[in-house]
Amino acid sequence: SAVHLARLQRQRGDRGGAIRRLEALFAAGGEGYDALVERADLWLEDRRPEKAVPLLERAVRTFPDYARGWGLLARARAESGDAQGAAEAARKAVEIDPKNGDGRNVLKARQKSGQ
Repeated sequence: SAVHLARLQRQRGDRGGAIRRLEALFAAGGEGYDALVERADLWLEDRRPEKAVPLLERAVRTFPDYARGWGLLARARAESGDAQGAAEAARKAVEIDPKNGDGRNVLKARQKSGQ
């Protein structure tokens, strides 16, 4: 699939190629969960959480039982300064998968800061 090929490109260091492949997929109406999450993760790598949040919100709205999307949404919201939204998404991620790293990290950081 296009998402799998984008992941391979990304793993090989061709981030630009991965982004172009995902953007072409979006342009063709292929906004499935994997594509949304993969593109959002690239936005997070680029330190652009404000771009990742809407993609992840669509992903978890469509596929609410996938912990990875909730965990990444928690991270993106935290990096955007939305502490409350980050905590809500983190709790959902950890509820689905207690080992979800992004969700656990957001909750730990929140606990350390006394929130």
